Amino acid sequence: MSHVDKILAAMDGPSPMTSTQIASASGVPSSLVSMYMARLCMAGKATCVKRKRPRAYVRTNAPAEAIVSEARRTQPVSVFDLRRFS
Repeated sequence: MSHVDKILAAMDGPSPMTSTQIASASGVPSSLVSMYMARLCMAGKATCVKRKRPRAYVRTNAPAEAIVSEARRTQPVSVFDLRRFS
C-alpha cells in the first residue's frame, strides 16, 4: 500500500483533518503528509476546507494513480543520492 493510499484511507471520515491528524491515523510521517496534501489537492483527491493554520482537509473523489507515479518520478531514490542533483 502506497503512502497516498494510506493517507486517503485515513481521510475516509466526513470530518476535516489536519496534516498531523492524518499522519497519526495513517502512520505516514507528517513531513510526507504535508508534501502529499498539496499534490492531492491539485489532483482533486482532497480539498482544503480551512485555510488558516493549521489547515484542515477533507477527501474528494478523483483517481490517485497519477499522483503516485508523479511522486515516484520526482523524488530522489535515496536521501543520500546526491548525484541526481549535480
